[in-house]
Amino acid sequence: MKRPFVKDQPKHGDQVLTCGHEERQGQHFWKCPGMVAAGPDGPVPVDWLTACDACALAATYNPHKIAWVNLATWQGDKPEVKTWP
Repeated sequence: MKRPFVKDQPKHGDQVLTCGHEERQGQHFWKCPGMVAAGPDGPVPVDWLTACDACALAATYNPHKIAWVNLATWQGDKPEVKTWP
């Protein structure tokens, strides 16, 4: 039996702060309504925090303990993350 995909995850055009390891498998997402980050041209509203599995595990899945280093725009709407059974 296949695990279902998480319904609530970044969508095309969402602003995300990442741990800088976007190429790694096993991304974790935290929705953060109302958050603002410092962008190159001033404040940028951020929709999501995204971290690779290694960074999330090292921080015991606490987003306050992760070093957020990359402000990016999410590209595409392909489901990437599956729910745990």
